[in-house]
Amino acid sequence: MALRFRRSIKLAPGIRMNVSGSGVSWTLGPRGATVGIGKRGARLNTSFMGLSSSQALSRPPPRPRQTTPRALLPPTRAIPLTCSVDDDGVLSFQDEHGNVLDDALVEVAKKQNRSAILGLIQRKCDQINGELDALTTIHLHTPSPSTPPRFHPEPYSVSPPAAPVPLRPRWWEKFLAKRLEKLEVTCSPI
Repeated sequence: MALRFRRSIKLAPGIRMNVSGSGVSWTLGPRGATVGIGKRGARLNTSFMGLSSSQALSRPPPRPRQTTPRALLPPTRAIPLTCSVDDDGVLSFQDEHGNVLDDALVEVAKKQNRSAILGLIQRKCDQINGELDALTTIHLHTPSPSTPPRFHPEPYSVSPPAAPVPLRPRWWEKFLAKRLEKLEVTCSPI
């Protein structure tokens, strides 16, 4: 739905200022024979008994075309980028280092890779729609509340741990009573 904004302000008899989304224009003259002046030039508007006519009095000068000789154009270069769509549908473009691209480069990328970007958006839409469809049929995959749950044990594939091997005192540790006590404490089961 397109929204338009227009406001006409009467400044004096026969003089109105019109403000709209495209800019400011002026209407001069009484009803039935007015001259409209705006950024598109001046127009004479006349009407009498339901018949109306409009003709251009002047047009703005044409905008000069910006032409750059082929030799002065900067050389083209390839920029690796990543395009992604998040779950909210926001399209984002990053360079190879993960930095967000500026709007001018994004517009160039959109023009050059239109079909690939549309394909990416379509795949994301299909994924989101598939997840929504799975949510609508989740009741078909849940067990009935009237049947009791069953436990199906799975075989234990890992071998049980081995018992620790007690440490044997070395020949010189046999003469130290405190060292023998320490070895017995570390080897005893907890």
